[in-house]
Amino acid sequence: MEGFVEGGLGAAALKRRMWGGYGLVLVALIDVLLAVRYRAAEEATTRSFILLVYGVGAYSLRQTTVRRPRRRLRIAEKLSGRS
Repeated sequence: MEGFVEGGLGAAALKRRMWGGYGLVLVALIDVLLAVRYRAAEEATTRSFILLVYGVGAYSLRQTTVRRPRRRLRIAEKLSGRS
């Protein structure tokens, strides 16, 4: 079941959907917290690395998708005659 959830979120992240990236980070964070709760140190370390990778991916996804509103704003300014 978890594979389907992570697969769906990964597919959404590949389509540059922010909610997909954030969802992967949330799932990885829950995995880390559960590993710490059950005192599985090696698994917690592995899950923490996965959390780091997903976090960096979500951050870079955000950096690539934030620029779109600025472009729309410039187009709106050009159409309104303010340029």
